[in-house]
Amino acid sequence: MRLDLIMEEIAKALREITGLRVTGYPPDDVSPPGGYVSYPDVIRYDQAYQRGDDTIEGLPIVLLASAVTGRHARDQVGKWTAGDGPDSIMARFESWPWPDG
Repeated sequence: MRLDLIMEEIAKALREITGLRVTGYPPDDVSPPGGYVSYPDVIRYDQAYQRGDDTIEGLPIVLLASAVTGRHARDQVGKWTAGDGPDSIMARFESWPWPDG
């Protein structure tokens, strides 16, 4: 398990949402609509047997819409957090061809 590859793969999946610019690391600045994959809260090594499962917990995804007080931002965040549709993060993750390992 390599954290950098996981973070980049998540960013690649999110970049498939039209108009969304996402990096696999926290950048110096972000222009909406955009975002980044941040660092995890916890990494646990050797969770099974001698050198088995490593676990990443709490890998934040930060997305920015336009001005937070506007209706457009609310509508954009609503599309991102919907359970389905072309701009749905959940739908994108469920259909993404995640690599093994």
